[in-house]
Amino acid sequence: MCARAFPEFAAVALPQRGFLVRAVRFMARDASIRHAHADALLSSTPQGKCAYLDADVRDSRKVLTQAAWTLDLDRPAGGLPHRPGGRITLP
Repeated sequence: MCARAFPEFAAVALPQRGFLVRAVRFMARDASIRHAHADALLSSTPQGKCAYLDADVRDSRKVLTQAAWTLDLDRPAGGLPHRPGGRITLP
């Protein structure tokens, strides 16, 4: 339905999905970042935690400060902002 209403959607969505796949593959395979699906961690179990960061993706200091509350940043860590592309305005 979306593709019929917005034919240009696939031209944007497919490359974004490809980037997501490559980024996760790199983090898991090449950067040795252990990962878990956030949905499985939303209840924060002893095996892992999930946290919501209330920060502007352009404010890397705030993002990393809040991420450090949950992540051990002395070990390899990675994150993927949830679809900020196209919504970010530059000054």
